[in-house]
Amino acid sequence: MKKEEKTSTTKKKNVKKDVVITEKIDSGRTKKGVYFSYGLRATIFVLLFTIFFSISMLLLVTSLSFQKEKYVSYSEKSSLDYKVNLKENNFYETRTLDKDMIYVASLIDSIDTYFDYDFDIDEKMDIDFTYNVIAKLKITDEEGSNTYLEKDYTLLNDKVVNMKDNNHIDITEKINIDYGYYNSIASGFKQTYGVNSKSNLIVSLKVNKNNTNALMTNKISTEVINIPLSERSINIKMDYIDINTNSSIITERDVTVNNTISIGASIILLIISIYFILKFIRLLEKNIVKQNKFDKYVKKVLRTYDRLIVESKTIIDFSNYEIIKVNKFEELLDVRDNLKLPINYYVVTPHQKAYFYIVSTNIYLYTVKEVDLENSR
Repeated sequence: MKKEEKTSTTKKKNVKKDVVITEKIDSGRTKKGVYFSYGLRATIFVLLFTIFFSISMLLLVTSLSFQKEKYVSYSEKSSLDYKVNLKENNFYETRTLDKDMIYVASLIDSIDTYFDYDFDIDEKMDIDFTYNVIAKLKITDEEGSNTYLEKDYTLLNDKVVNMKDNNHIDITEKINIDYGYYNSIASGFKQTYGVNSKSNLIVSLKVNKNNTNALMTNKISTEVINIPLSERSINIKMDYIDINTNSSIITERDVTVNNTISIGASIILLIISIYFILKFIRLLEKNIVKQNKFDKYVKKVLRTYDRLIVESKTIIDFSNYEIIKVNKFEELLDVRDNLKLPINYYVVTPHQKAYFYIVSTNIYLYTVKEVDLENSR
């Protein structure tokens, strides 16, 4: 019987020699230096972000001026003057008649019209004025309810006047109208088609106002003179409409830079604050890591055998021991039951590698690797 036990002991020794590990094992070493806890680092990053971001926003706000929407009143007025140029005759001592008179149609040669437009606004602004003069020939029936002919003639092409940082502008134009030309068109139409008609030449000055930073309630303004045509022997009178309006502009919100140096400093501090908030986010990501197979396995083992396992932050020097490597945690449990010694747990690489081992005259070691668990799917 004793001989059998001796033989068995010899076999066990041979087994131990066969499983001795010659690989290098990581051992814990104490590193000197300042350590900041997770909570302290998170607090520092948030505090630094808050300080730099607050100063950045303060500099930004103080270096800019903000203007709210508001109403700005303006007025526009016009005065239309004209003179009638007569053909040679034996009755009038002068060849020119002033406005607001009664004229003999057959004596009219041409009409000089004088358009005068004035614009005033409460505050200095940049406004672009585009204007032109158009003559509309309109031939209708005698009641004016039906139109036979309507045609436009450009007397003055588009002109642009820019009011820059000002609150007043004046537009003045003189337009000569060839009365005989337009009158012959209207009279020819009447004679050719033998219709009872009424003809007028409607001359308009149209002013378009444009401001990119404001909404104008009345963009286009029109000054009009109505000249009757195709009248033979009866007297004619010209009607005109001046502009006389008061309105308002709704200015848009505006932002003005007062200090470019403060803006630059604000941008730099904003970048620094972004750096610290990114550091904080990365810190959170490190703490909130999605559990892989390794994490789940180790967590299950620690929860199941909590009383048998000692978790340690340091590890003994393995070089002084023979290392017996086991392939399963259950085998390490058998060793623990025989030797009545605790199982030590040490994290070599977080989420990747850990040691479970028992220290006796030898070291019984079970290594858990994430790559091995993934490959065992």
